[in-house]
Amino acid sequence: MLYNLLKRTLIREKDIDELIDIARNNEHSIPMKAIRHRYDSMEKKILTDKDIDELDTLMHFYGP
Repeated sequence: MLYNLLKRTLIREKDIDELIDIARNNEHSIPMKAIRHRYDSMEKKILTDKDIDELDTLMHFYGP
């Protein structure tokens, strides 16, 4: 879900790789707070309602 969201919304492939590396390198769970912080500062396409809903879902399950 995270990868598909990033692939759909981010413009630079390098940004996608950076955020996926953050997710993979954490031993316990996906650190969505750190990912969201970086994601918000990256260049992205206009988010659809589906994108916003998926981001909120990820934050709910893996957030702070």
